[in-house]
Parts: sequence; C-alpha cells; structure tokens
Amino acid sequence: NGGVITGPGAGYAIVVQGTAGATGVHNNLLNKGVFAGGITNSGSISGFPTAGVNVVSVSSFSGNIVNANGGLISAGPVTGVPGQGIAVANVLTFAGNISNAGTILTGGVCIVVAGVSDVAPVSFLGAISNSGTISGGVETGIAVAGLATLSSGISNSGLISALRDIRVTAGETPFGAEVAASTFSGGITNTGVLTAFSVGVAVTDVTSFQGNISNQETIVGAVAAVTTSLALAGSNISGSLVNSAALTLASSVVAIALTRVGGLSGNITNSGSITARTGVDLVDTTLAGAIVDTGNIVAANNGILLDSSSKILSAGVAVEIAGPTFTGGIANSGIIASTGATGLLIEDTASFAGNISNSGTITGNVGIVIGADVAFAGGSGIVNSSNITGSGGVAIDTSAATGAVSIAQAAGTIAGAIKLSA
Repeated sequence: NGGVITGPGAGYAIVVQGTAGATGVHNNLLNKGVFAGGITNSGSISGFPTAGVNVVSVSSFSGNIVNANGGLISAGPVTGVPGQGIAVANVLTFAGNISNAGTILTGGVCIVVAGVSDVAPVSFLGAISNSGTISGGVETGIAVAGLATLSSGISNSGLISALRDIRVTAGETPFGAEVAASTFSGGITNTGVLTAFSVGVAVTDVTSFQGNISNQETIVGAVAAVTTSLALAGSNISGSLVNSAALTLASSVVAIALTRVGGLSGNITNSGSITARTGVDLVDTTLAGAIVDTGNIVAANNGILLDSSSKILSAGVAVEIAGPTFTGGIANSGIIASTGATGLLIEDTASFAGNISNSGTITGNVGIVIGADVAFAGGSGIVNSSNITGSGGVAIDTSAATGAVSIAQAAGTIAGAIKLSA
C-alpha cells in the first residue's frame, strides 16, 4: 500500500484470517490457510478502532510485515477498544520479520505477536524491529506473548513511548488467554529512546530467554508513575543484562529489577549512568554471573539491593563496583558468594555514599575488599549483622582505601582477619 486504506465497520484495515471454529473465538480457530509474500505499507492505514494490520489463525505466513519510512498505521482508541497497529495472533509458523521505520499510533498495543492456540505451538521465525516512532498510549509498544519460539529478538533504534515499551511474556496475552511458557532467542536491544509510563523493558515467565537485554542509548521515565525501567520476572535467562548508556528515571523508580528469576547465567553490567530510587533490585533471584558497575549509579534509596531469597553465586568477583560515583550503598539480605575470588570489591570509586549493609552472607577468598582510590562519604561504612567470611584468611580488607572506613559489627560473625586503612 502506497495510498490510503481506512477500515470501516469493525475497524480492520487489512485482515488475513484462517478458518474459525464453532465459537469463533481466538483460541478455537483452526489455523488453516497459507499466506506468502508479506505486507508492506508506505502510505496510510487506519484501522479505526480495532487494528491496522491483523493476521490471525493461518497455518503459515511467509514474508515480512513492513511499515516503511513515511508510512503511517493508526488504530483506536474508543471506549473499550484501545486499538492495535500490527497484530499477529495464532499463526502457527510466521517466517519473516516485522519492522517499522515509519509511525504507528494506537491507544493500545502498537505491535503484538501472540500465541493463544490450544491446538499447536506458535513459532515466530524472525525479528521485530523499530527504527521509526511507536506511540502506544495506555498499552504496550511492542508485545510478545505466549509463543513457543521467537528466534531473532527485538530491537529499537527509534522512539517508543507507551505504558510499557517492550514486553515479552508467557502469561496473559492481549486477548486475555493464559498460555504456556516459551523460548525467546536473540535478546532485546535498545539503541534508541524508550519513554515508558510503567516499564521500559519487561520479561515475564519465559521458560528460556537466550540472549542479552542491552540498553545502549536512553530509557527515560517520563513521569513519577514509572515503576521499573528493566524488569525481569519468573524467567530463566541465558545471557546478560547490560546498560551502557543512560537510565534516567524518577526518584520513585527501580532501574533494574529481577523478581523470581530462576537463573541468570550472565552478568548485570552497567558502564553508563543510572539515576533512580534503586539501581539494581534482586528479589527471589539467582544470578550465576556477577554485578559489575564501571559507570555511575545515583540511587535515592539503594544502589544494589538483595532480598533474603536472592543469591549471587560467582566463580569470579560476585559484586564489583569500579565506577567514579556510587550513591545509595549496598544492602544484602541474601547471599553474595565467590568460589574463587572476592565476594564484594569496590575500587577506583572516588565517591561512595551509603553503607555496605549485610544481614545475609558475603563470602569469598576475601569477603569484602575496599581497594585503591576509594573514598567513603561521611557517615558511610560497613555494617554487618550476619556473616562475612574470607576463606583465604581475610574477611574484610580496607587497607588500600583513600581514607578511614568505619566497620560496625552489630551481630553475627566475621570469619577472618580485618585489615584497616592507614
């Protein structure tokens, strides 16, 4: 389409649909029909109020869905119908990509790929990318829900503004159905701008997530209602979570939150800047890699926070702070453990404000090391009310710190020597 398409009546502009079952609802469609060749728009598509492009319940779709530079897809909203820009649902095999280089404006989800079939698993063999503008109103910019497989990831190099910018879930789909867990490959990469009113990137209840979640440009919390920038929940992730740019958020916001993540095999790495209520928050989560900060974290509450059910189990340094500024301190109620190196290392940090508060376990060859060129702000120090262990004989080493570091033992044990600063 290089002209204008306006959807009348029910409000679908372009529909590709298979055969419906007896009830006609999404999870009873028979998944019949083959579509080859793709859909391309460089003009204007208005699917008021329901959807601009709707592909549902065909057995096979081969080709790309493209909204080209200069193209516009719009839908909704009206009362009870928020509208969807590009919707792909219950397509058993989708072999191609979905890309936007133009503009998608809706009151609901701008791009959604969902599997709600109880007949067979749904596979999306391609990638979803945005290099244009996506505005999702009260819903999600890009949503992936309930697929058996998505093979090539999601990328943004443009602008996404929505309640939730990018969401990958194996839970409830936009059609209201609960679905089985899925495999997601290729990771999520942002090299553009994500402006969210709730969550920048959310990954929820995905059995296997293969690839990195990477922010290389900007995630902005536009209003105080923003709650989380990067949120992972109930998933297993083979990869790393990487921020190399700016996470600039309101003082009520958690920048990076992991909840019930059964296994993150890589690292949580920040080489950019994080401004938020909490920098990194782990709840009931196991991390097999490390937390590594070589940038700046400025947190109103906690720079790093682990609850009592969270664990960092690393062969190397488990938590390393080596950026110039770290504000908010580190609060550990779980386990920070290294089998072959230091549990918690702070080095080259000219300004460290806040306490290292341990009510859990910190263990390593040396439990805690405060290295060279580290200066603690007044009133900051190490506070232990549980267990710090140095298996190599030294539990806490502050000997290289720029100034004095206060060590307060409120309860628990410190197993190993304590080396004080000069």
